[in-house]
Order: sequence, then structure tokens, then C-alpha cells
Amino acid sequence: MMDGTKLIDLPQYTKEADRHERSVSLDYLKTFIIVLVVVHHSIIAYSLHSHFNVHAYLASSGPIVDARRWFGFDVLVILNHTFFMALMFLLSGLFVWRSLQRHGSARFVRQRLIRLGVPYAVGLLLLMPLAHYPSFREGGGAPGLPAYLWQCFAVGPRPNGPIWFLGVLLMFDTTAAVMQRLLPGWSGAPSRWVAGRATRPAVVFAALLAASLVAYVPLALRFGPDRWLMIGTVPLQANRVLLYALYFAAGVVIGRGGDALLAVRCVLAQRWAAWAGLALLSYAGFLAWSEAQRRGLLPAGRAAEVVGDVGFVLVCGATSFALLAACMRWARRHVALLDALTANSYGIFMVHYIPVVWLQYALLGQDWPPGVKAAIVVTGALTTSWAAVALARRLPAIRAVL
Repeated sequence: MMDGTKLIDLPQYTKEADRHERSVSLDYLKTFIIVLVVVHHSIIAYSLHSHFNVHAYLASSGPIVDARRWFGFDVLVILNHTFFMALMFLLSGLFVWRSLQRHGSARFVRQRLIRLGVPYAVGLLLLMPLAHYPSFREGGGAPGLPAYLWQCFAVGPRPNGPIWFLGVLLMFDTTAAVMQRLLPGWSGAPSRWVAGRATRPAVVFAALLAASLVAYVPLALRFGPDRWLMIGTVPLQANRVLLYALYFAAGVVIGRGGDALLAVRCVLAQRWAAWAGLALLSYAGFLAWSEAQRRGLLPAGRAAEVVGDVGFVLVCGATSFALLAACMRWARRHVALLDALTANSYGIFMVHYIPVVWLQYALLGQDWPPGVKAAIVVTGALTTSWAAVALARRLPAIRAVL
């Protein structure tokens, strides 16, 4: 372990064992987030606050919005919106520095182009157009594939769906490689700072929270929640550009010094319950404040916006640390079913939007409770995506990418 790390009740501790268990924990956390993405996209059609824009179907809250909805789904949808994309960027950054050290900048970028660029291109040209056709029809688009394909590829904008994440991640990875070539020590000092405070994860959290306020609040006040930027073909919420970049950079920094902070038996893992409590309390406060604002129970104005933005940043950071801590504490041993799901999780992320949207579309005419519809979509999308990816990965070329 790195200097400054305090081990708790570790008579048989070895560095190799810790690295093995940490790898399992992080793999399972990534898988959990991807399953949560599937659940999120499945239930957003039945969220009370969802909306469908018949004039611009890609500006809707989701490709399909059902008439049967329930506020209970909003609780999870809003929570997911606060943290899970930021946490995905942080997790993606954890092994960037080690990969750059092992392969060098040029080879690292080539590998990222294969691992991220190729799936993004396939998703943009094939998977996302296939997924969004029901939404195009719900928006009043002309029947028939020729009109839809003309809209997608000639008129635009092209539907991205969840694969925008791959495009942005490829940009972040490329930027990290360029910085490693031009400024090879850029992450050294912050990484040493993080490693030296592994026994005080609250200090690291406070630093991330402070940086997040600077990265998020000014842009949130300037652009609001509905302004989007186009970075080439990739859409990205204007108010979150710097926040996502910060979380990715935090992942790089933590990963470089992470033998200390992310050890499975160290302070962060041992105090997982306290982090879970902070996440729940912060989210309860944020949800109550947001609902009171929506109902007009609190005065509107810039000060109220700032309070909401600060609450968003707190929930994002607290939930991310709580999930990291819980997985480091509890997800430390291989489970055959979870290993199989993990092996196919990247592919599930790539293809799940197709069964999600088509199942939601097929259920529109059914007068069933929203919970029943959501359960059908979640189960159907996860199982069909998993089966399709497992079958596709039997081909060596696809297995090499996914």
C-alpha cells in the first residue's frame, strides 16, 4: 500500500489480494451502473414529469412517454440524473493513467478509437436510428423508413441516445493522452495529495465538492437545464460539460493514487454506512426542495437556483462516494452470475435502447398499471440485450471490442 494508508483489522492483508478484490468491486460497480442505466431508460416513459415534444421528438425527456405514469418513478429518475453519468466518467478515468504508462499516448488513443470510436460509429449509424423509429412515428413523422432515414441522415439532428457518453469519453481520453505527452506530471501532485489523505476520505470529498461547485453552478445559472451543445455529432448538456470533465479528471487522479483511497479494507470502505446516510439525507433534501420549487411553495429567483444547484452537486458527490464505498466493502468476491453479466455489460449498454423503446412503444395501447409496464420493459430489455450480446460476442471481432 502507499504511504499514509491506514489498514483496519488486516492480519492477513496482501497487496495482491487487495488489488484483486478492488478489481472485482470496481467491475461490479460499473455493471451496477449500466443495469441502472437500463432501468432508468425503461421507467422514464412512466415518470410523472416526463414530456414528449411532438414538434421535435429528440427534445423529449425520452423517446416514448406513456399516458400511464407514476410519481414514484420520478424519485429514481431524478436521483439518477444527479449522479450516474458523473460517476460513469469517474469510473472511466480510474485506469487511464496506468494504461497511458503501460502503452504510451499514441497506442492508448488507438486502443480507445477501437474500444469507443468503433462502437460509437456503429451506434450512430445503425443502433440509434433503429431505436428511435417509434419515437419518430409518435412525433408525427411520415410513415415508412425512407422518410425516417432521410430525416436522420440528411436533415438531422441524428439521434444519439445514450451513446453520446462514448463520444464524450473518447474526447476526454484523447485529451488525457495529449496532456500526458505535453505535461506528463500534470496529475502527479493531486494524486499524491489524494493518496496522502486516504485515511480521511471526507477531505477528498470536500475538495471534489468545492471543485464541482465551481465547475457546475456558474454554467447552470448561465444556461439552465435545457441548453444543449453539439460537439461534432455528440450532444451534451451545456451546464454539465465541466462537471463531467472534472469527474473524469478526478478518476484519473484517484486512479493514479488509488491504491490507498480505494483499498477495499480502508477507511472509505469501512465507513460505507455513513456515506450512504449522507447520500440519502442530501437527496431527500434536494428532492423536497425541488418539489417545493416546482409547486411554487418557495420564492423564485437566482438565490433559489443557487440553492438547488448546490444541492445537485452535493447529491452527485455523496451518492458517488457512497456507491464506491459500498462496493469496496461488500462486492469483493466473484459471483458466477455477476461475472457473466459483467462480461456482457458494455454490449448491453450499447444495444439496450432498442428493446427499451420498442417495448415501450408496443405497450402504449395497453391500459395497464405503469408499474406492470415498467417491469415488462426492464425485464424484457435486460434479458434480450444480454442474450443478444452474449451471442454476438462469440464472434472474435465483436468480442475484441465489446
